[in-house]
Amino acid sequence: MNRESLHNSVEVLKILYMVVAGLALAVGLERFVLDEMRQFKIEWISLQTLLFIIFVTTVARFVHGAMRHFDRTYTEQLQRVNWRISQPLVDFSALGIEAFIFFILAYSIADESRFINYYLLLLVVDSIWLFLVFPSGEQPFWSGNTKWWTLANLLVLVSTGGPIVVFFIRGIEIYPSWLLWVFVIGVAFHAVMDYPLNWNLYFGRRFRWPWSDWPKEEAPGARDATASSVPDDEIGTVFIAGPYLGSDFNETEKNIRLAEQYSIELWNRGYKVFCPHLNTSHFEVKAKADEQAYKEFDLRMLQCCDAVFALPKWEDSEGAKAEIEEAKRLEMPVFHSLDALPGTRS
Repeated sequence: MNRESLHNSVEVLKILYMVVAGLALAVGLERFVLDEMRQFKIEWISLQTLLFIIFVTTVARFVHGAMRHFDRTYTEQLQRVNWRISQPLVDFSALGIEAFIFFILAYSIADESRFINYYLLLLVVDSIWLFLVFPSGEQPFWSGNTKWWTLANLLVLVSTGGPIVVFFIRGIEIYPSWLLWVFVIGVAFHAVMDYPLNWNLYFGRRFRWPWSDWPKEEAPGARDATASSVPDDEIGTVFIAGPYLGSDFNETEKNIRLAEQYSIELWNRGYKVFCPHLNTSHFEVKAKADEQAYKEFDLRMLQCCDAVFALPKWEDSEGAKAEIEEAKRLEMPVFHSLDALPGTRS
């Protein structure tokens, strides 16, 4: 895989998406502050103001989520890319349709029925995109952020879309006022389910309400990376970090066997494991590559994992310490004991 080419292509998609979304916001703002005669006029207490707020907050959340999706999938955790469906093309198509719907919403701020219809269409497109992109071996569809996004979409689609289907069958084109408030309440819950429940993805740490108890630093033996960007239920691939080279061949062999023991246990628990010790076992005498080459390769593989498991006495290894520091930089959880792991993945 040519990482540079992939990165450049994704950056182009990000720019296009942000430009289109920005233009849609500009149109929506213009429609909100100018009347039909293009005179400045704002009716603060009005239905149009309410729809404008929904429009702006929706575009902001969708753009934020799309940018985090691009960064996480194509930069931070490339193993999540679903190449079986040509995911970059699917991302571009689905997000392009969403950006187009932003424009329709911007021009529908004064038409509540059309606004609601296309808002629901936006959620349908988003749900289909989630279903197509995320079912893969690395990330099951019904887990983590995908689960909450889907539930949030369904909340609005069922509560508002259900009555609309009935109205459509009966030939009713103008929706009653109670449906508007059902829609507004559903969208409000959608926003609440989005940011607090997916705070980890957006900002790299768990969400806590201002009145809740804020924990102190976790004790050693649990996990180092308290601000992990990977939710517990999405930890599937684990990197083994620990001392490799010993004072002699036998001590090195002892370190390899210890790493193997923990790797087997992690595989038995349902995790996928990358163990540098087993990948280049005794290559210091079998191969001619420079030690630095192994370290660079290990760091590259670490970036493809979801978490790091630190073996006993990892502090004695400069290589392991560098791997732990890299994991913290990437905001990956670092576990120091089997009991601290989220659970069995099988």
